[in-house]
Amino acid sequence: MKNRLYKHKTMIIVKHLILFLIVLVFQNTILFSQIKNEKSKQYKLKNNFIIKTNPLTMIGGSIPLTSEFRIVFESAISRNQSLQIGASYLGKSPILYYYEKNDSSYIKNNIKFVVYGFRIQLSYKFYITNKLFNCYAPKGLYVSPLFSYSSANFTDKYNKTFNNYINATYINYNLIFGYQNTIKDKFVYDLFAGGGYRQNKWYRHVSQSYKSLDDDGLYLLNRNLNIILGFNIGWMF
Repeated sequence: MKNRLYKHKTMIIVKHLILFLIVLVFQNTILFSQIKNEKSKQYKLKNNFIIKTNPLTMIGGSIPLTSEFRIVFESAISRNQSLQIGASYLGKSPILYYYEKNDSSYIKNNIKFVVYGFRIQLSYKFYITNKLFNCYAPKGLYVSPLFSYSSANFTDKYNKTFNNYINATYINYNLIFGYQNTIKDKFVYDLFAGGGYRQNKWYRHVSQSYKSLDDDGLYLLNRNLNIILGFNIGWMF
């Protein structure tokens, strides 16, 4: 049963990545002539590689009760386009640490939470203000499709020995608008907002069986409506 679920989740990730890549290939095909013209002008990319993160996600990650340790890579591939890939490790949030240290019931029973998971992000940015502000990717205003896949397991040290846990899987398809610039062509700040569709699932794994959990209480609005407001900071090379 566990192997079947693992294979099923793996196939879901692969299918979503393939879908996202098909969209990117389609967009690149449409814009091929534009890129070709840019190359003919002997446009030379300079300082086009960026490494970014967001320190605040260590307080609260993409899934509730997680800390997200994020690293994002972005590279310009033409005057007005760039490819961005993000990878994150999801661990125990400060809230769970607080309950471990301050809640008498957790202290009495020596409960220590265990949280582990990951997140991947893919986006393809179109910078839309090149001529207006005389700047090129990866700087300026941009619009971008954004795909995100997150998965995390929640348990404690006792239940982990029996492979009992709660799993949360978040899949998002988004469209974001943002502004990215640098200070002295080195320090990078990236501000963005947007929204899209989300598909979130929670289930419990106990004694080799799986049961879906009701997570409606986690959402203030429609459970499938995803709203994004965030930032990253980093360094340009």
